[in-house]
Amino acid sequence: MVRSRFINRVLGRGEKIEKEVLLDCLLEVTEERDLLNVIFDSISEAVLVFDETEALHFANLNAGEWLDFDPAECLRKRMGSFLHHEEILDPIRVALRNGEPIERLEIVILTRKPRAVQMSIHPLSDQQGRFGGVLVFLFDVTEEKKRQVQAQETKWLSTLNAFSSSLAHEIRNPLNSMGIHAQLMRRKLGKEGDPDLIRSVDIIQEEIQILNEKLTGFLEAARPRKPQFESISIHDLLGETLKLVGPELEQAGIEPEYYPPTVHTTVFADRVDLRRAFVNILKNAIEGMTEGGRLIIRSRTEGTHVFLSFTDTGKGISSEIMDRVFELGFSTKDTGSGLGLAQVERCIREHFGKIDIDSEEGKGTTIRIELPVLTQGRRLIEMAPPLESISVSEDKPVE
Repeated sequence: MVRSRFINRVLGRGEKIEKEVLLDCLLEVTEERDLLNVIFDSISEAVLVFDETEALHFANLNAGEWLDFDPAECLRKRMGSFLHHEEILDPIRVALRNGEPIERLEIVILTRKPRAVQMSIHPLSDQQGRFGGVLVFLFDVTEEKKRQVQAQETKWLSTLNAFSSSLAHEIRNPLNSMGIHAQLMRRKLGKEGDPDLIRSVDIIQEEIQILNEKLTGFLEAARPRKPQFESISIHDLLGETLKLVGPELEQAGIEPEYYPPTVHTTVFADRVDLRRAFVNILKNAIEGMTEGGRLIIRSRTEGTHVFLSFTDTGKGISSEIMDRVFELGFSTKDTGSGLGLAQVERCIREHFGKIDIDSEEGKGTTIRIELPVLTQGRRLIEMAPPLESISVSEDKPVE
């Protein structure tokens, strides 16, 4: 590491150093060290220093709090022994190998208090220019990210409110009135009425119900429920979703192929919102496979994230409209609301995740989701129990 100034001053005095001079120098460096510790502990960033062997030489209080370790106990220890965040470790190791700085790398730290941070890494050199380690700064940008999400959310809700308020006033009241009159007509016809007329009334009631459900979807999106985050098994949630949508899949002539994770992976999520997102994805796949087909669902865990993919063999999406698939109100279907995938994207974003879509017209669509895993140190998994009553493939997922 970089040699401190007081050592250079002491060594510059030659072989004979008076005891008083040495004591003065030691006192001076102790005072300087204590002052620096006070300064670094008072700043809002997390600061760490590692040498070329990955040993910790300094960490302020914020570093210990954010990354869940005791700086005093971990001094001189290799970072892999007390840091269990691959998204932190990997960039530091890259900087130690090549000696190049890394600026403003955005990551999410999932510990007792999840944080969005910006990491900058600066190489350290001594007076002769020899590389001696790295200085790591972590900037907490959680509030900034929240403000960005809130701004996007405000715009999203403003547009949606315009839809929902108009629909609630202009559609729901007439629909309710139509429904009441359809019920009265059905009662008067009874069981002995004209079969064709009875069927027509039943169709009217079914269509009224469908319109009411779509209107409810708009209203729920405009006034979303407050998320209730908890520890959730991705394996179990996918199982719940497949059972829920199972009858629709069967009716459409689609048998899902589910490749479960080799380990039981846990995320910190709202069960209702995340399940609704999965349901929307599956229903979009069903609508895209009007003549049946294959629906392949895969889940795998790598490091600190779980990766999900939903692949169908439907009609696909043209390249001209690919950029608009997550846009609120946009739909390629005549009867589509344009809410499904917009709500999915919003849900994944609220869970600190990522979502993207690949599609080729006439060949099908793949939706990929990445979610951070809820970890406690490195112990985050246990063997997943088998699901019952759904098709589970024993083969390893195809990459």
